Amino acid sequence: MLSFEDFKLTTPLSNALEDLGFTEPTPIQEAAFNVLCAGKDVVGIAQTGTGKTLAYSLPIIRNLEYSTQESPRVLIMVPTRELVVQVVDSLKALNVYTNNRVLGVYGGTNINTQKQQISEGIDILVATPGRLYDLALSRVLQLKNIQKLVIDEVDVMLDLVRNDLSKIAKKGTVKVTELCEIHSFKQVHHMISTVEAEVLPTVSAVGVIAAAFPMGSMTGAPKISAMTIIEELEETKRGVYSGAVGYFSPQGDFDFNVVIRSILYNASNSYVSFSVGSAITSKSTPEKEYEECLVKAKAMRSVLEN
Repeated sequence: MLSFEDFKLTTPLSNALEDLGFTEPTPIQEAAFNVLCAGKDVVGIAQTGTGKTLAYSLPIIRNLEYSTQESPRVLIMVPTRELVVQVVDSLKALNVYTNNRVLGVYGGTNINTQKQQISEGIDILVATPGRLYDLALSRVLQLKNIQKLVIDEVDVMLDLVRNDLSKIAKKGTVKVTELCEIHSFKQVHHMISTVEAEVLPTVSAVGVIAAAFPMGSMTGAPKISAMTIIEELEETKRGVYSGAVGYFSPQGDFDFNVVIRSILYNASNSYVSFSVGSAITSKSTPEKEYEECLVKAKAMRSVLEN
């Protein structure tokens, strides 16, 4: 078993680890350190609580030389505001004896305050995709000097889709062709990944949909357990919301979507409705999740109220 002394860390970093009470690396930290220090790309998967944040932070901080430039040199993208706070806290603890400047940015807070903080200079930026896009679009945030990019916590839903497709795909054909690309719309920004595969000749179009439905991003994982909890706790039945609408062609092709942010009308009851939601985790702040729902509902409310 290695110790952190074997990593030949800088004195400030070693002192920070000692303050935190860390003496031995976890398997993911041990496996990733030398590879990341060598400047190679790494995809790491490990269980929650095994120290993935420290696994990528240690080699990045070890190799990050002092600089007075204002624009960030390290960008860490995470999916939620809660994870921004968590990662920033960890990075600040590791950099307590260095001059590295760490900043976290996310939506739901004053963007002008964040612009001011960025203009004062940062070395490591932790950001959610939507707020990152907004700041870059404003030209306050310059990304041309980024040396290291970390995309954190994207594996769960991605692996769920890959697992779904592997059931009906030819061996070795399941591939991620788009990873965490930012797509911007009038009301929201989406971080989108695309998974493709070649379908086995014995699988029908209906079989493909059966393997992938329902969408894990709308249920959570594992799907069956998550849907059981949804059935017990949600007061309103989802109906077509989070389901799918699409078509089959005579040639056997098909195209289906995920039903989100859609206005439904029940003619027999003269009843109009729509549904929105956000991803709830153990670290979620209910008030912030509610604010996110209001943003998602904004366009539909505007149509109906006006």
